[in-house]
Amino acid sequence: MGPSEVAMSLSAQTFYDFGPFRLDPNERLLLRDRQPVPLPPKAYDLLASLVAHAGRLMTKEDLLKEVWPGTFVEEANLSYTVSLLRKALGDDSEPHRYIETVPKRGYRFKEPVTVAAPSGGRTGLRGSTIAGAVVVVVGTCAALLWLAGRRPNDRPAARPEILSVAILPLKNLSNDPTQAYFVEGMHEAVITELARLGMPVVAHSSAMRYASTDKPLATIARELNVQAIVEGSVLRSGPQVRISVQLVEVATGQTLWGAAFDRDLQDVLALQRDVAQAVATRVLSAARHGPPRRAAGRSVDPETYEAYLKGRYHLNRRREPDMLKAVEYFERAISRDPGYALAFSTLADSLNLLPLYASAAPGDAIPRARKAAAQAIALDDDLAEGHTSLAWVLLTYDWDWSSADRELRRAIDLNPNYETARMWYGLSLTWRGRFEEGDAQLQQARRLDPVGPWMLTNIAIASYLARDYDRAIREQDAVVELENTLPAGYVWRGLAQLQKGLHHEAVRSVEQGLALGPERANRLARAGYVYGVTGQRERARAILARITNISRSKYVPAVDFAIVHIGLGEKTKALDWLDRGIDEHGSEMMLIKTDPRFDLVRSEPRFQRLLQVMNFPN
Repeated sequence: MGPSEVAMSLSAQTFYDFGPFRLDPNERLLLRDRQPVPLPPKAYDLLASLVAHAGRLMTKEDLLKEVWPGTFVEEANLSYTVSLLRKALGDDSEPHRYIETVPKRGYRFKEPVTVAAPSGGRTGLRGSTIAGAVVVVVGTCAALLWLAGRRPNDRPAARPEILSVAILPLKNLSNDPTQAYFVEGMHEAVITELARLGMPVVAHSSAMRYASTDKPLATIARELNVQAIVEGSVLRSGPQVRISVQLVEVATGQTLWGAAFDRDLQDVLALQRDVAQAVATRVLSAARHGPPRRAAGRSVDPETYEAYLKGRYHLNRRREPDMLKAVEYFERAISRDPGYALAFSTLADSLNLLPLYASAAPGDAIPRARKAAAQAIALDDDLAEGHTSLAWVLLTYDWDWSSADRELRRAIDLNPNYETARMWYGLSLTWRGRFEEGDAQLQQARRLDPVGPWMLTNIAIASYLARDYDRAIREQDAVVELENTLPAGYVWRGLAQLQKGLHHEAVRSVEQGLALGPERANRLARAGYVYGVTGQRERARAILARITNISRSKYVPAVDFAIVHIGLGEKTKALDWLDRGIDEHGSEMMLIKTDPRFDLVRSEPRFQRLLQVMNFPN
């Protein structure tokens, strides 16, 4: 019997009990104390496979074949489904009671399983015993319904599974271009609400790639790896707002549902919740999942919400003037409503990113971010965004890895579909050299934000830090193809090319990046490093002069100077600047443990002391 045959052979006339749970193959149900536990179909199939082999190691390869037969899926799909299953079982904290991870190999179902007939007869089975019993059942019950979802030939085929959904950018029917911020903000807010309700939904940054496209829905769905798409529009007229949406099942082209929602601006948050709840209910119903959890209610006055939406609009632009405006708008929203937790967390995000995008010194911005994130959590401890914002402070400013991990895991537990928390967790693991774990988190983040340029850029950078330069170049090529005006894609591609000895290509890539957008010290520094390594010393020194000139009017991280000196082979000067980087808590200091650019000074005692100060694990 092949592995997939065993996985699908639990008898539909038998129950399988473990702990307080009962697996009912006939109804494809997981029960806890006789109450149904909602599970996505693939999570249910995975549980069935593990239960069928209780006590035995199931390799990742076998599980992928059994749960996704005949389909190519990434390993991240398996780890994501395991996390969903552990959460449903209440087994998401270590040590795990039910599902044990065998590092680099697979998973094992640890809990003893008892087989019970409907009449109540019970037999204890574990390990090879349960597998043997399964074989007997297969031989005598070939006509029964199997757990994998097989149906008798005389029944209609089940409709395609909806595992995730994309909400395309909403159309602005107000005939007022100045309302673009409002329409985009409503789109992002509905996505956020849908994610909180437990529905895997494509992130705003990826969905916005389709704001102006004539691609067929089937093409969009394939690119985003979703099975359903929501199309809709926003009409704002005075104090009234209408959102119209329809849910389309891509495989059949069928519109499963459509509705319009009208509210006064005073009830705009309720409007978003209602739309998200309705979409989630329809999607989960079509997918045969359980009902979505309910979102908590809150109201906010229109002017406060206008300020919040304008802040989000500018934050998403990631340009220096926009970042400063975002801070201003979020502070305005908070001044009007000091109890608005989400405004505090997005203010914290804006302040956290100011040193990266707006030449703000970390000592000026990050303490303010810490205060805003803490206030967001104090107002709403169940807000995943607040815990994520605080984690960034703990990572980049405090170097408190364990506390940051705790906050990020809390955020992911609260909202498994919050791509930013998964991305930052994946990056933080990568910075510490835990590349496989980091990549698993980043791949789950990618599933939620599959064509977001910054998501893909960060994944490529993680590949570069893991010294998988071929993959890093492929990933950055994808970024450049997707967004050919984003300088980071070219510059980081150049750094990976340099590590492979492709000097001419590396210089060309970094110069392409420099030609795009305003002059930024970090881009110049990376180019200066490439010039130094490729023997173009005068050009590298010219870069140092340009960075020095910028530093006379703006904050320039010390690590930018250090990187150019490393390219020039000047160890002492580089270490002097890195010492200053420790004092100022520059964000890019987080890369020094794994970044190959620092190999020149890695064995120096001064550099090793820097790693100790930053609490990097050995």
